[in-house]
Amino acid sequence: MHCSSRGNLRPFSIPVLTLLFASLILSASSALSLQLGASMRLPSHSPPFRSAFRPYFISCVGVSMNSILSRPEYHDQKFSISAKKQESRQGLTVKIQNAPSEADPFSNINKMQTIDSHAYVPLGPARRPATFDLEEHVAQAWQKWAELGSPRWVMAPMVDQSELAFRHMGRKYGCDLCYTPMLHSKIFADTPKYRREHFQTDDADRPLVAQFCANNPDTLLRAAAMVAGRCDAVDINFGCPQDIARRGRYGAFLMDDPDRVHDLILTLKERLPVPVWAKFRLLPDPADTLRFARMAEAAGASAVAVHGRTRQQKGNDPGPADWAAIAAVKAALRIPVIANGNVRTYADAQACLAATGCDAVMSATGLLAMPALFAGPARP
Repeated sequence: MHCSSRGNLRPFSIPVLTLLFASLILSASSALSLQLGASMRLPSHSPPFRSAFRPYFISCVGVSMNSILSRPEYHDQKFSISAKKQESRQGLTVKIQNAPSEADPFSNINKMQTIDSHAYVPLGPARRPATFDLEEHVAQAWQKWAELGSPRWVMAPMVDQSELAFRHMGRKYGCDLCYTPMLHSKIFADTPKYRREHFQTDDADRPLVAQFCANNPDTLLRAAAMVAGRCDAVDINFGCPQDIARRGRYGAFLMDDPDRVHDLILTLKERLPVPVWAKFRLLPDPADTLRFARMAEAAGASAVAVHGRTRQQKGNDPGPADWAAIAAVKAALRIPVIANGNVRTYADAQACLAATGCDAVMSATGLLAMPALFAGPARP
């Protein structure tokens, strides 16, 4: 039964009109009772005039509602409307699921990353050893660091936050080096629209590190090659702790797959014209963290950023960062190390440098709260 049918609407509309009419009378009577009470100057202990009539009108309303709800036409129309809404929702869902990729090319971004990981079987250092000279690699890493101005204050990669405009503001107030937001390597390599919308830069936006999440070295190389001429280094994200990264097989969850991590870093080291960096978190066992860091250096990372928390420490209250653990990584490596975690003020940044001995300090949420964080006492 359709609500637009005139023949079917009539039996349903009469009780509705009755209900509306009763409601209007109730409102009018309330106003009238107030006026009468005022004009008659009723004593304060006398009940208002409208109180005597309220039960009658409420009863009228109740009868009207009961007459509506008891009619089979009401239920038929109600269920017809509900069915139409459900049908509409299902149709919308089907349309979204079957929509062509051109209409919404980013809808399956995480699924694309997951599938991409299955397309590559990692080899690791045993079957794919690095062939470059480590001493020369370390010297080149420091030379590049000096060319970047030996940065001290670093803006972290932040999804939907460390965009071009925010990077410009950060540079204005003390950031020596900035990261892009994390970019998905698979869709970046395959989708021009994603590249246009998510990687924006200009001549003033340097030095710049472009960060990718990836799990397939071949795909990562294709994506990184597209930005190599517009940035100073490419960073691989081994630090994202979110469930979406677990499902997509990237970020901090790749730290459980060191052979794949080795292949990702080594591929860029051998084939990319700019240095490859790595950003990672702590593992529960400090010895495993140091082992991972040395592996990244040996595979070709020219710098690393260490977030002093494990992947279990996330959310709005992740707990304090472990600066001592970051200091241990710095002592174990020969390449530049950036400390990340618990940097919310300029005093924090200075304390972190002193406690970790690192070459630079990175901030994320601290900069969102105070973009002039690294400006120190001179900040506006």
